[in-house]
Amino acid sequence: MKTFSKKICEETKKSKLIVYGTGAVGEIAYYALKSWGREPDFFCDHDPNKRQFFNIDVLQPEELTNIKDVVIIIAFKDFLRSAVRILRQQGISNYYSMLDLIGLDIDKSLLSISAQEFLVRKGNYDELLNHAEDDNWICIQHLELVVTERCTLMCKDCSALIPYYKQASDFDVSQICKSFDKLLKTIDQIAELSILGGEPLLNKELFKLLEYYRSSDKIGAIVIYTNGTILPCDDLIRCLINSNIWIHISDYGVPSSKIEELCALFEEKGIRYFVKKYEKWQSAGGLDKRNHTDETLRWMYSRCFKARCYSFYKDKLYACARGSNGASIGIIPDADYIDYSIDETTKERKEQLSKLISKEYIEACKYCDGMIVGHADVAPAIQVKRSCKDDK
Repeated sequence: MKTFSKKICEETKKSKLIVYGTGAVGEIAYYALKSWGREPDFFCDHDPNKRQFFNIDVLQPEELTNIKDVVIIIAFKDFLRSAVRILRQQGISNYYSMLDLIGLDIDKSLLSISAQEFLVRKGNYDELLNHAEDDNWICIQHLELVVTERCTLMCKDCSALIPYYKQASDFDVSQICKSFDKLLKTIDQIAELSILGGEPLLNKELFKLLEYYRSSDKIGAIVIYTNGTILPCDDLIRCLINSNIWIHISDYGVPSSKIEELCALFEEKGIRYFVKKYEKWQSAGGLDKRNHTDETLRWMYSRCFKARCYSFYKDKLYACARGSNGASIGIIPDADYIDYSIDETTKERKEQLSKLISKEYIEACKYCDGMIVGHADVAPAIQVKRSCKDDK
């Protein structure tokens, strides 16, 4: 994939410059371009409610073909290959990567926490660029590996649906590895493997899973997401020292009561970590079945930031965590998954994965409003005392 260099920046000054992406990477693109004496003419994003970004007009992807003599910078990581596919479907070939731009020395104080987080743990971005246009390279951009249903919090709008669980448990790490190995045999790369729960630090065998996978050449980055309420056990601390594993600490304010202790511990031990303050979440709405049309379902799935954010849950690879969790509590039909607890050939697995990746929407979308940025912002981590099922 071509890289937007300073030379190209100079040569294309008469062209319309569009940055495709208004998230953390798009933010970096804006400040990096300014350091080269240039600003985007437009941004592009899938959020229909986002009209401007840095006071610059934001286009929808379908509007790109209306702009003549255009140069597009793709400002994504997890959505990179999808963005390439969308541009190619529209017959657009004059697009570039961010490789040179993210290497510039930008004043970090200008950047949001999310943008700073991308720069410090951008993982295998280079590897993704090398294969961004290779349709035969099987890459899962973002995969959530669930190690427990237990949690220390009971959040009202939890995307993992924790308040709905009446009996939550930790998952056996040896069984996770047995099934997860079968998945790794059928793919080329997982760009980022997120270790989630519930609260993953509650599973005292987590260190065994990390020791097993931390050197895998098929996993670009491993990130453990914790809610800042408990400290890791000694075995996990030893595993994290001198490793390339990151800890993402979610700061929800008062509920995240152990953040200072966690930071002090990680600083002392030299463990990589990042604290992200959450001011809001996006709500997907209740779990009742909607009356979405096929057209609406396709539109939602194309814009949902959780679409193709795969979840490995109880030996199964699901297209979406809402689908896996909703099925587990018996509300959403158990569909759109690959079962790795059974033995099948590599060819069969690849065919199943190809079908899963190519879906235009999934069954869980019928029970969802779509996780679309700016669509339904809610306050994060509001605590409830009883199961959401009891509220019905």
